[in-house]
Amino acid sequence: MGKNVVCLLGYNYPDLSFGFTSKEAIMAKMKMFEISANQTKEIDTLGLCDREVWDDKIKHSMLMLFVLDKDKLAGAAKLEDALIERYYFSYIQITKAHGLINIE
Repeated sequence: MGKNVVCLLGYNYPDLSFGFTSKEAIMAKMKMFEISANQTKEIDTLGLCDREVWDDKIKHSMLMLFVLDKDKLAGAAKLEDALIERYYFSYIQITKAHGLINIE
């Protein structure tokens, strides 16, 4: 079963709130964040593979990916009401995903 989702990157772990954005900001740039059901879309994290960039942008060594239900988002009182899942990624996971390091 596919859902239309909205994906946002969060840099303030362990703060799991959406204090870095608002529903209005997401709605205004919806095309940038949305992924339609059964579609695959790449989220650009290559810039974070530079250790200095990672250390400057990422708080407490974890990148977060927030997945929101697009259909619930418009009627949601707050972003948390449309949240489906959160994923967490370390520097090693991101660089490995880009094939930049080989970890056994």
